[in-house]
Amino acid sequence: EGWNWISFNQSFPDMTLGSIFDQIDDSPLYIKSQSEYADYYSDFGWFGTLEYIDNLSMYKINMLESDALALRGNYINVDSTIFSLSNGWNWIGYSPNNSISIETALLNIPSEYATYIKSQSEYADYYSDFGWFGTLETMHPLSGYLINLNNGIDFTYNTDDGMNRLNFRENIY
Repeated sequence: EGWNWISFNQSFPDMTLGSIFDQIDDSPLYIKSQSEYADYYSDFGWFGTLEYIDNLSMYKINMLESDALALRGNYINVDSTIFSLSNGWNWIGYSPNNSISIETALLNIPSEYATYIKSQSEYADYYSDFGWFGTLETMHPLSGYLINLNNGIDFTYNTDDGMNRLNFRENIY
């Protein structure tokens, strides 16, 4: 019930709002991404600029009552899921299919780029001489995040348990 920050780490044959949220009819009221939105009308369905769900975005969905989604799809390839992040705030999904510490998951973002990240209930600040610090210590599948950056970057989540890989391309946004 209320607002939920969600993301999807699976792909489905039909990624429309109607298909994804079909099983929770009349529970959703409103959904928004960083740049689009849709309202739900019980006698019509979804209406607005947001028509499709993707595996890159975080979505805020407002629910009239608590409900659960049971979806089966194909897990996406984390290494080839590239998030094009811009300077400032970005609404990002979480592509790995397991929970990972924030230090490991965000390792591919250069230290001078990141400033702040928050989930619906936790946060962390980035200190260049220390790393991430705050209540957000682990990132989780199906959760959505807001991240603030000083520079734009194309980014993939790091799923290695060590620090043996950097995978990023610097972009100017």
